[in-house]
Amino acid sequence: MRIRHGMLYMLMELEKIEVVEERIREDAIDFIVRIGDDFSNTYHFVTLEKAYFNTLERGRISERDFVKRIFLFLLRHESKEKILKKFNAKEIPTYFPEFEEEMTRHLR
Repeated sequence: MRIRHGMLYMLMELEKIEVVEERIREDAIDFIVRIGDDFSNTYHFVTLEKAYFNTLERGRISERDFVKRIFLFLLRHESKEKILKKFNAKEIPTYFPEFEEEMTRHLR
């Protein structure tokens, strides 16, 4: 039962996270992400460097899904209003040292 509740929570959080735009560059992808509910939204500009992405995901999920997982992780640690409005994904371990380990563990 506990696992079902955890999965339900994760699915509910995924519905709140929407990648509204992406711009592909040679070495990175820039995403605009909306986090919201019926009452409020926040927008975040995220850069995902392809080399960094490839070291963590190893061909298991798309860049778009990886960005959604980034926000699932961040939302478990802080409210959407406290998440930086603009950041590079490789900077997350500076604030949350467990980030890379947790992301690779969930992708196994």
